[in-house]
This record gives sequence, structure tokens and C-alpha cells, in this order.
Amino acid sequence: MPPESVETLVMSMVYDSFTDEAKNTVGLTMRLLARAIAVDDRGGEELALRALQAQMPPDSRLLANSLKYSTGMFTVQEENQQKVVDFSVSASGTVVENVDSARIRAAVAGLTPAEAQTVVQQTWNLRQPPEVTVTPDWLGRLPYIPFRVKVHVDYERALAGGGAPASPTAP
Repeated sequence: MPPESVETLVMSMVYDSFTDEAKNTVGLTMRLLARAIAVDDRGGEELALRALQAQMPPDSRLLANSLKYSTGMFTVQEENQQKVVDFSVSASGTVVENVDSARIRAAVAGLTPAEAQTVVQQTWNLRQPPEVTVTPDWLGRLPYIPFRVKVHVDYERALAGGGAPASPTAP
């Protein structure tokens, strides 16, 4: 409820003594009617989310757990004998690019871990270098068959602010 929209009307005032009575203290019972405009800002949040999504690069996603909304000052104006409430809402969140696992698997198949790390870092916009592991480690390179390469994207780390490295691993 915007504080500017609160109106109070005195409905009744009853004193506990008469005006000609001598007393050190006087008590008063007052009944008020209070009216205010209640604002459901979920519609504003939805509009702010749509505006945020419109600014996102293509082929990216917004992490739902990272969304934050802030509501600005409320202003109340009267237009055509109706009260109008204006307020601003802003939205922010973490945006990560979608990672095409099939493209990564095809790009790193048969490479050594160091070569795979270089290829992934140069091809995709990662905030941190990818982690590449080969199991068993005596193989020394990722499998030549792409479907044997597993790609894991750590969106939780992106949510924590550390980027979303794609990590190819070989079974």
C-alpha cells in the first residue's frame, strides 16, 4: 500500500468526561475509517521479466533462481476522479548461454584433455576454463566416438557467479 494513498476519516469521538467536569486527565475514544489503495505488483514484475528477456541474447537462458525484483517509489495521482498509482519495477538475473552438448562432443572427440580444453575455451564464451577429465586416465585422450563423451554444464556455479563451464568427460 503506498503511504500516499492512505486516507483517514473520523467517524466518532467520545470523551470519558463532560466539558464542565474538572479532571486532571481526559480520555478519548475515537473511531476512524482508513482507506488505502492496495497494489498487486506481480503484473509489474511480469512486465519487468518480459523486458529483461527481450534484452537477452539469442540462444541463452535466464536462471530462475537468480531472478530479483525491486519496486521503486509509488506515486498516487488523481485523474478523472480516479486515483492512479505509478511505480517502477526492475528485474535482474543471471543469463547463461545454452550449451550445445552435441557440438562440444563432436569438437573434442579424439583430442587430448589439453587440446579439448583449448578448443572448448576458444569456441564457446566461458567465464572459466572447462574441466576435462578422462577415465581411465591412462587413455590420454577423449574417445574418438562423440557419443562416448559426456558434457556437464554446471549451471549452479553460474548461479553462484562463477560462470558455467562445460566439462567434457570420457567414461
